[in-house]
Parts: sequence; C-alpha cells; structure tokens
Amino acid sequence: MKSIYKVLREIKEIASIDVSLYSTDSLVAINADGEAPSAEFIESIGSEVVYENGNTYFVLRGNSVPYLVRIKGEQSTTVTALVSQLIRNVEVEDFDSLSSENKLRKLLLGELTEIRRHATKNIFGRVDFFTMGLITESHSKQTELENFLDTVRGKDDLIVKVDERFMMYFRKISGEYNNAEDFANILYENVKEELRIDLKIAVVGEITDFETFSASYVRAMETYELGKLFAPNSNVWVYRNFALSKLLITTDKKVLKNTLDSIVKNGSEGVWEDEELMTTADAFINNSLNISETSRVLYIHRNTLMYRLDKIERETGYNLRTFADAVVFKLVTIIRTVLASE
Repeated sequence: MKSIYKVLREIKEIASIDVSLYSTDSLVAINADGEAPSAEFIESIGSEVVYENGNTYFVLRGNSVPYLVRIKGEQSTTVTALVSQLIRNVEVEDFDSLSSENKLRKLLLGELTEIRRHATKNIFGRVDFFTMGLITESHSKQTELENFLDTVRGKDDLIVKVDERFMMYFRKISGEYNNAEDFANILYENVKEELRIDLKIAVVGEITDFETFSASYVRAMETYELGKLFAPNSNVWVYRNFALSKLLITTDKKVLKNTLDSIVKNGSEGVWEDEELMTTADAFINNSLNISETSRVLYIHRNTLMYRLDKIERETGYNLRTFADAVVFKLVTIIRTVLASE
C-alpha cells in the first residue's frame, strides 16, 4: 500500500491531479478524507468512466484489488488511462506483500510473469480440486455468498474473488462427493435454501495439475458464456457438457443450415419455439430419458409428461424415449441456437 500512496502523491505534485482511492471491498477510503461513495454507486459505474458532482469516477484493479478512483474535475480519457496505468504498475513493486488470495487472483487473470507463476505453487501445495466459478447478480450478493462459504469451506479450500460478481471456488477433492458436478449441485441447493440469491455455477471439473489450475478462470468464464447461450434456464453449467456446442459454434454456418434443413421435418419448427415443450424436452434429456425423475423435476404428472413427449414425436418425428432420436433432437436444438446467435 505504501507504493500506492507514493504514486498518488507524485501524480498530485507533478501533474496537479488530485486522485483519491477507495477500496470497493471494504468501502473505506485508502488515501482520502471522509466516507467512500455507496456500494450502489460503485455498482452503477461498472466498467464505465462516470462524471458526478464535478468529479471523475471509475473502477480499476491495483494489486488485483478492486478500487474506486476519484479524480477532481472532469478529466479526459487520456488522464484516466494514465492514472490507471500508474496504479496498476504498483503491483510490480508490491507483489511480495500481496495476500495469497490476491496472488492467486493475478495467476488466474494471467497477470504474472513465468517466475511468479511458479512462485504461487507453494500457496496451495498439491493441486487436487473440484473447481468452479460462482457468479452472483451483484457485489453485495457476492459478499453474502462469501460469508456463507466461510461456514462450509474445508481448511484446504481456496476462494478467489476475481471481480465484483465472479469468484472461483476450489474445493479440495475428497471421497464425500463423486465429482465436481455433484458438489456444485449440492452447493447450489444449499445456497438457494439459505440465502435465496440468484447464483450461477460454472463447473470446470476436477483439477489435478498446475497448468489447468492457472487456466481455470478462463475455462469457467467460457462455461458461463456457453451456459447463458445454450442452457439459459439452468443454474449449474458443466464445461464438458458443452463440447458439442463449442464444436458447432466454429462450424461453417452454411453447413449448419444445410444440415438443419435435412433433419428437420417441414412444419415442425414450432416445437423448438414452444417454451413448454422445450422445457420438457430439455428436462427429459438432462435426466437420462427417465420418465419418473423428469416428472418429479418438472412437478407434473407422468401422464402429462407422456402427452408432451407424444406431441413432440408427432410434430417432429423424433421419439425422445430413444437415445438416438434424443441425440439428434438435441443436435437440432444446438444448431438452431448457434444460427440464431449470429
């Protein structure tokens, strides 16, 4: 922190630019008098530069810690970019004084040199984690979630706040859970029951080597983006489940369109546009074509489920009770989503 004070003092002495810094985590002033702006104001800024009451505000990360910066006067983008870079450069001097969480955050964000990447290995010892990203709707909700996790985390678990809404949770692998997806589903249900917050979980999987650990945030973000596109009604998304979706996104769109035309019966497109039928189809496929489990998950009678499956078969020609037809139906759904996202 000493280096930050020095940089801000030099900015004022040399350029006559008065910069104040606030911690967005604790909402306290770092080098300014008085109270920090409210959490609501900080959240409203996002990644923008905001002009308010004759001052310039923006949020940045210095030493991987989120800060709110206030500059007196309405400053140009050149000035804000310069101030941002000077504060970010402080991390070169302050790396050794960073907390373990902040060092890991910089590792996940790809902000470390090769030497410092390897220096972080000693923080967690052996790499064997169920790994996932936890995404909340706001910073205040993230704080609630963090407090809850502190009551259930194991002594070897790691929690790294990447930004105001996204945190990485590394759960030490044990025999208590079969895999990362099982743990994520149980965690989601517990958070839903205890906190009643809108939580999304992007499951990376089981991490057992350093290179995959350091790349886990990128993979969690990719899972989150794919989940929003291909499974918007779900709350737990698993990276490996989007392998086909990733492949089709990179496929020539003309090829996809020709494929779609060849496997979709004329006049059946309405099934894929019917929210009720698609919710039913997705639940049935996600529950391994199990009638009883799908009825339970959807809170509908078995006969209702059978009626909807029969209707899908009549309209499309695909009997979702058979594995082969269910696979092709899912393929059509993914292709339609890819084409619609263009």
